[in-house]
Amino acid sequence: MLGVDYIGYETSYEGSMMPFTVYKFSVFYCMRKYEVTKRYTDFLELHNALTQELLLLPSFPEKSMSHKMLVASPMERGTQLANYVQRVHSSLASKTLFSPRLMEFLEIDFRRVHSEEEGQLLLALDSPNLPPNSVWHMVEEGWLKKWRKFMMGRGPRRFQ
Repeated sequence: MLGVDYIGYETSYEGSMMPFTVYKFSVFYCMRKYEVTKRYTDFLELHNALTQELLLLPSFPEKSMSHKMLVASPMERGTQLANYVQRVHSSLASKTLFSPRLMEFLEIDFRRVHSEEEGQLLLALDSPNLPPNSVWHMVEEGWLKKWRKFMMGRGPRRFQ
C-alpha cells in the first residue's frame, strides 16, 4: 500500500554556513500521491524515534563526510533513504503492525485516508451490483447498524 520513490534533490544554505541537501520523494499511499521534501537529519530523527518504539528495524543509510561535502552522489543517498522507508513499512506490515509516526513523517493524513477508504468500502458493500463470485454473510441488522455508525463516526480514529 505504500510506495516511496526518490525524485530529486536541491542543495541549500538556508540558515546554515555549510550546504545541505534536501531530498524530494513521491509517496503513494492508498491510490493517493504526495510529494515530500526531507533532509537526511529528518530521516535520522525518524530512525532514532522508531528505535525507541520497535525492536527490529532495517539498517539505516550510513552518515558519511563524503555526502556532507557533496562528493558522493545525492541520488544514491536519496534512493537509499526511499528504500529505508519502504523496508520499515514492509517489515511492519509483515508483522501486521502500523506506524502512525512513519505516516506523519511522510506527511500522510492517514486518519482521513482510512476513514475515506472505509466509507468507500461501505458504499461498495451496500451496492446491489456486487462483483461476480462475491460471498455473502448473514449478519443481524442491529449489529450492522451499530457497525455502520461506528465505521462512519469517530470510533475508528480512536484505535489508530
